[in-house]
Amino acid sequence: MKYILSAKEMRSIDSYTSESIGVSSEVLMERAALVCAEEIRSCGFDTSKILIVCGMGNNGADGLALARIINRFYKPEVFLAGSYNSLSGLVKKQYDSAARSHVKFTQSPKFDEYTLIIDALFGTGLSRDIEGEHLDIINKVNSSGAKVISLDMPSGVDATSGRVLGGGVNADITVSFAYTKLGQILYPGAEKCGALRVRDIGIYIDLCDNMKHPAFTYTKNDLSLIPKRRRYSNKSTYGRVFVVAGSENMSGAALLSAKGAYKSGCGIVSVFTHKKIADTIRTVLPEAIVCDYIDEKVDFSTLYREINNASALVIGPGLSKSENAKRILRYTLENAPSNTVIDADALNIISEHRELLAYIKGKIVTPHLGEAARLMDKSIDEIKDNLISCAKEFSDRYNCICVLKDTRTVVAVPNQPVFINTAGNSGLAKGGSGDTLTGIIASLMSQGMESADAARIGVFLHAYAADLASDEHGEYAMLASDVSEAVGRVMSQFNK
Repeated sequence: MKYILSAKEMRSIDSYTSESIGVSSEVLMERAALVCAEEIRSCGFDTSKILIVCGMGNNGADGLALARIINRFYKPEVFLAGSYNSLSGLVKKQYDSAARSHVKFTQSPKFDEYTLIIDALFGTGLSRDIEGEHLDIINKVNSSGAKVISLDMPSGVDATSGRVLGGGVNADITVSFAYTKLGQILYPGAEKCGALRVRDIGIYIDLCDNMKHPAFTYTKNDLSLIPKRRRYSNKSTYGRVFVVAGSENMSGAALLSAKGAYKSGCGIVSVFTHKKIADTIRTVLPEAIVCDYIDEKVDFSTLYREINNASALVIGPGLSKSENAKRILRYTLENAPSNTVIDADALNIISEHRELLAYIKGKIVTPHLGEAARLMDKSIDEIKDNLISCAKEFSDRYNCICVLKDTRTVVAVPNQPVFINTAGNSGLAKGGSGDTLTGIIASLMSQGMESADAARIGVFLHAYAADLASDEHGEYAMLASDVSEAVGRVMSQFNK
């Protein structure tokens, strides 16, 4: 697990480290400059002519400290975006130290003459739109043709929201101090960062008594949370996933959910679907148990039996918004266990029949941006620009687990830290990806994981498998079914 901090949280832990633990800001600044020097040495960029652009705050002080440290080897030039007479505190001290170390300063750099530009203009404290001279500097950096390394944040990017405040540096590498910042992984800020390098400078959350648990993400090592396979076991050991999905002309969604569930380890998958597509599912996925219905002739006794036999349930993929689908959804929600994933058409029906929101308490909902906008009566742009707060708002309001799907999928659970997925790639931006995810999450619940853990690990497993699938097929060509196959390989590796 890796923590992801807001700008406010980073300031809090930085201050605590200096004031309560006794590690001075000067020491932390020196450590930050040293790790940046290491990145410059290892980046492989042309370092024959380096410009360090420094602002008037602590980020500029980091840049000045860096200039002093690397001056013996690279002879960088420093451009101070402001007046020396306006400097104070640590910034002035670092400037004077750099000057005494014979660092060269320039007042009118020709940006296109440099091979590498170090961006130390603004750091994590920026909260206003950039304009005037500073915007002009950022535009010159971006059009210079030089490689760019940003210190802590690309200047112009809000460290908490990822918004670009008037203009932002396009970094090739961003060296983040101590922890990943929210604005480095949320878009559009993530695109500005280039390759993100998170470096230890001696600031630790677990030493800060007042630090509440911030947002977090997973790495490959966290797949160890998935329940292990046991040698002495049978199909019932790993649970039964019941998939209520598909409609007269929509077999793929049900198939992908069922396959995702099987590939991620559950013991039995049963599917309740329309008769016209039932044979397709039986043929393509013979391992699945298929119960079918014909239009208005829904056997609710069969539906009730399968719901009660299930360890976890999926409802919605490809269900349609027909009157029959509405009847099936209402009945299922009225009788469903808490281990239920509600997706796709089920969410669209709920958005039109708000009384059904009463049944999502304790369950997992997996809306994409459009579905979330309909459920919350917000615009897609409003959801996109406020992923974390919207996911938390929905989760808290309805006491459910909200998996808000976007390039950075957010999982919000009432009274718990937010999970933000950082794995995955653009190959997931294809039909069927969400259907596969619902099956994976349900499968993990069926194997004994708590709902919240299943949602978070399911999202990460799905995205991590997509990265493996893209290695084999490429992001253009990979399909949702390729992700399911890759999930199988991940699970196989994990259990060795």
